[in-house]
Amino acid sequence: MKIRALALVALVAAPGFLRADEEHQVSGFHVKYLALYGRRESTLNYDFDGDGKLDILNVTINSDVNPPERWLAIHYQRQGDYSESPDVLWPLSDQACALVLGDFLPGGGTEIGFLAEDGVYVYPWNAAAKRPAEQPIKLIHVRTFFRAPTFRQIPLWQWKMDLSGDGLDDLIVPLPSGYRLYFQTAPGVFGKTSTLESDLQPGSERVLGVTAYADAPEISPSQFVSITELPRLEIVDINGDGLPDLVLIRKNTMTYFLQKEPGVFSAVRPNRVSYEIATLRDEIKKDSVNLNLIKFIDINGDRIADLVVTKIEGQLGLFDSIKTSIYLHLGTGRGNFNADRRIVIDGVSIDPEFIDMNGDGKLDVVTSRLRTDLLKQAANSVLLGDVTMTYEVFQFDSAKNGFMSEPVYEKQIFVRKSDLEKTGAGAVPLVFIRGDLTGDGRPDMVVIDPRTNELLIHPGRIKDVGRGPQIDFDKTAHYTVKIDKHPRSLQLMDVNSDGINDIILYYNGSVGLVLSEKK
Repeated sequence: MKIRALALVALVAAPGFLRADEEHQVSGFHVKYLALYGRRESTLNYDFDGDGKLDILNVTINSDVNPPERWLAIHYQRQGDYSESPDVLWPLSDQACALVLGDFLPGGGTEIGFLAEDGVYVYPWNAAAKRPAEQPIKLIHVRTFFRAPTFRQIPLWQWKMDLSGDGLDDLIVPLPSGYRLYFQTAPGVFGKTSTLESDLQPGSERVLGVTAYADAPEISPSQFVSITELPRLEIVDINGDGLPDLVLIRKNTMTYFLQKEPGVFSAVRPNRVSYEIATLRDEIKKDSVNLNLIKFIDINGDRIADLVVTKIEGQLGLFDSIKTSIYLHLGTGRGNFNADRRIVIDGVSIDPEFIDMNGDGKLDVVTSRLRTDLLKQAANSVLLGDVTMTYEVFQFDSAKNGFMSEPVYEKQIFVRKSDLEKTGAGAVPLVFIRGDLTGDGRPDMVVIDPRTNELLIHPGRIKDVGRGPQIDFDKTAHYTVKIDKHPRSLQLMDVNSDGINDIILYYNGSVGLVLSEKK
């Protein structure tokens, strides 16, 4: 029985990739786990203390107390390693509704801040104590969209972002009726603002209005709650001019606020334009499943944003009817996206990831597949054997401007049927191709073996079978790393600053670091 997963990668064309050093620079890996106070909400990597090394910020929620407590914890990098316990731990203010990060105060560095009902607050850096201050200061006074924080979550609203291209971090603040942009004109000085759609004439069409409706909570059907929604803006360089634009997505229509000069977002054409995106159009059917996942990314390296729409469709109650279509749209610079390719997958596919597999400056796509029809058969089977999950690699053929019809590489992983639900193996990827882990310049494959709780690292290589160079991986793992349990996800990053990627393992209650050891 097979559950198939699909990976699409580009044709190896970059000479530097083919001439990569055959000698691996890594002797092995060692694992350590960071202690968390409560459930992990998010993990962010940045140089918070300004020493040029990546630090780790964990945002956690302790639900064992009433009301729940929200905590911030920083692990500083010291001599290429991290302490198990956080170097700095402090409670997040009860005012906080969403987090923001950026260089918002004079003196450099990165501040951790939050949006509250009455404005924007930040924790200033305490140079003497080498840590953020425990008490926040108000950065901007304004009535925001938020009315009350929830102690059971704390979303990340904004990462470091320079909207106007002047090297200073800016802020997008949601208001009760729309959005206001705050631009730094000097360190710590927000001397310029822009309220979106404020330049429209009375009676003109507005797209950023607030929507309010009533909803009946499941815990008390006799009551209702009032819900107010403000559409979320995406930050994307749509036209490739180097200045970020703002994108609003509502149903099957995308509206773009184009920044044609630094710090100016007009709502008057041609600065604000709208287009319908055919792949976002939904057919309303009774008892149907219809979910769209949207991602902007520059696939072909032309500095113009491309669009990926992952559409999951099926009949409610018929598990084996679910199918996934992945639509790839190459950008035109105007925002009028048309699907250039469609990948159809039987079952549910995890949102595809895009990486540069071969160093040619183009992003390649890796997708996974959970065959719901086969999973249903496995669940109904009397036998308790293994289920085979198959990952395939398809190369991009530049001559045909498309992917090869047959896979050039296949990897099978066996999962006990009882582990599919227990470890989430059916919903979490088991194969990752995200970068070079051995220092030879080629992307390597990381396999999570759900039966042994091991990371298996297969170095990437090139083979030539008479049809030109093809992507391949060593059949046997060169490195085997024992881990405590199946992670929810993982990330590759050089966290210990030795020039070689490391692996960050993300769990609900902990963070694992698989650190490289150079020869």
